[in-house]
Amino acid sequence: MESRDAEKLPTELDKFKFDLQGFAIFRNFLSEQEVAELNAILDPICAKFAGNSKFDFVSEHRRFLELMCDRRTLSLCSAWIGDHFRFAEAWGIHGRPQNRNLHAGPFSAQGFNQYTWTGNRSCTSCLVFGVILTEQRRGDGGLVIVPGSHKVTTGQSGDFVFNRIFKGRMDYECVIQPELKPGDIVVFAEATMHGTECWSPKDRVRRNLYYKFTHSFCTFLPDDDIQLNKLRSMAANEQEKRVLEGPWVRNLGGSDVKGVKTRDKTML
Repeated sequence: MESRDAEKLPTELDKFKFDLQGFAIFRNFLSEQEVAELNAILDPICAKFAGNSKFDFVSEHRRFLELMCDRRTLSLCSAWIGDHFRFAEAWGIHGRPQNRNLHAGPFSAQGFNQYTWTGNRSCTSCLVFGVILTEQRRGDGGLVIVPGSHKVTTGQSGDFVFNRIFKGRMDYECVIQPELKPGDIVVFAEATMHGTECWSPKDRVRRNLYYKFTHSFCTFLPDDDIQLNKLRSMAANEQEKRVLEGPWVRNLGGSDVKGVKTRDKTML
């Protein structure tokens, strides 16, 4: 991936789409060779999680850490979270999930999932990268999104909308199921309502990898566990170590914040 890390992301069009919709799709972010490599690494990992569509993967192979710290990924985090961010968590999806749900939105998670526009740039408190490793065609099910819901003002979470307003249905014009190909990456704010539709294809499983990033001072407890410690031991350079740090704030005046690391460098 290093040979393509110099690509400038996001473009002005990406920024416009993200502000308008709450998500953006980057086609062919990974090459066919990279997709094949990731799938080959994942095959034995997924076999251990038979019957459970959601699984841990990120500390199983160094390749996943390299993907997390791709310069293009970090550039998007810097543009849409801010200069100070950190890795929060990761999970994989494999199989033919038959669950249907909608969640997130700016009024979920104690109001943490926010999206704002200030200082002529966007700022989202929590950003998710979905790495697509098997095709998601129209009508397949899988990832669904409610475009524009990152700016909703009705005070209702995605769960409330799905259960109380949609009555458990997805067949509304405001809900889209994007068509995605292996190697695409879909990036969305947690403030954007999103979820899952039952997976219908019989000829292939759904396989996606998800990485979540957030403000440097935030964490999804616990922020120090076996998986994170293993990841930190795998870090091969300063950039990878910084992405994996525990919660911290920028050191503005030299004073420490109790229990929180401080420093004065941006991520890139």
